[in-house]
Amino acid sequence: MREWQKVSGVAVLSVGVLLGCNNNNEVVEEGATVENNSNDDSSSSENETSTEGFPDKEDFGSEENSTSNNHSQALYDDQDDLKIGDSGSVETTLATYQVTLDGLEIVEQMNGVEPEMEVFVVADVTIKNVGENTIDINDSLLIWDISQRDEGGSYSERSQVYDVLDPFDGELEPGEEQTGQLLYENYDSEEHFIRVREGLLSSSAVKNKVTWSFSKEETQ
Repeated sequence: MREWQKVSGVAVLSVGVLLGCNNNNEVVEEGATVENNSNDDSSSSENETSTEGFPDKEDFGSEENSTSNNHSQALYDDQDDLKIGDSGSVETTLATYQVTLDGLEIVEQMNGVEPEMEVFVVADVTIKNVGENTIDINDSLLIWDISQRDEGGSYSERSQVYDVLDPFDGELEPGEEQTGQLLYENYDSEEHFIRVREGLLSSSAVKNKVTWSFSKEETQ
């Protein structure tokens, strides 16, 4: 009788162990399922966040393509290595004209007036209307700045600020030309550049580059 009770006890214990193992397996499996679902949801959420706010593929480079297209439609190529005596032709949204840099002078003062920067640069220029529309001379010439580099920051024409020379004025009919002076101030650099203002090029208000470069020695 005792042996039968022992056998029965062992059988019951074995069944309990098996049931416990099965329950543990189910708990692990359920835990694994929950963990996998959590990872999938996290991965999906991360992917959605990483692409939010980005433009479609076809949007990339649209500004560059637009600038390139405007540039390719210009009447003139870039002229970025002109010297004293050379002429540059430029096209804007309003006019087409040619400017010749006839001569240059670098001085520390003019008529007793000193510049806010280190030197004055006086440019003798001739502007000719080669387009079909009447152009304003002063507006047409104010597209050029001066700098010590061929890119980056630059300084605008200053004849309206310093009363030391007569600024350009009036209009030019097609085929007409006029000679006068532009006034700049700059640092006392070994090299200077008179060039179209970069902002006008990037906005396509001016369609091609025109740049004169000259050394300090060339103006003496």
